[in-house]
Amino acid sequence: GTQMHSSITDRLPSVNASVKMAELMVRMNNELKDGITYADHPLSELGPTVNVGVMVEGGVFYGVCPGRAEFACDIRTLPGMTEEAMVADLQEFLDVAMADDPDLDAELHFETWVGPTEIAPDEPVVEALLGASRDVLGSTPRLEAFPGATDAPHFQTTAGIPTVAAFGPGLLPLAHSPNEYLEVASVGKAMRIYALASARFLAGPVS
Repeated sequence: GTQMHSSITDRLPSVNASVKMAELMVRMNNELKDGITYADHPLSELGPTVNVGVMVEGGVFYGVCPGRAEFACDIRTLPGMTEEAMVADLQEFLDVAMADDPDLDAELHFETWVGPTEIAPDEPVVEALLGASRDVLGSTPRLEAFPGATDAPHFQTTAGIPTVAAFGPGLLPLAHSPNEYLEVASVGKAMRIYALASARFLAGPVS
């Protein structure tokens, strides 16, 4: 953008960085997902989750045309996606956007990559959890993709330990919300499932 006195932006050539940021955010929100490289996954029919503008900052104060603005994006990945491909996809998107708008000067800062993980449904730890859930709840939970971030990549990718990304009480739609909560009864059920699953897993397969 053009940092200058805001009283003369209609008289001299100027670019409002905050406005350009907003335009880019809208475009990314509408188009970025179509430009991300990924393969369809049976447990995640909607593909990767893209959130544009989870953090936004721009300008310095009243009376100043913003010369710089920045925003952060949150993209939840699928198995098979790589950091290298993600960086390339994001940079290509920005390059196209800047080619379409000569006043746009955008720079990519890629901060954190948490790789996706996947565990086979016939892994002993999965079977132990499903069996214990059936005993406690009276039904078998569906196997689904968990889109939130957990420590699973550290255990599974780094240490090579088959890891279930998430299994416990509470509902993800309530997480990080103003009224986040979980039912006390669900904690007790989870404790019983963990105990039974641990016993099943440590006992090993039944011959």
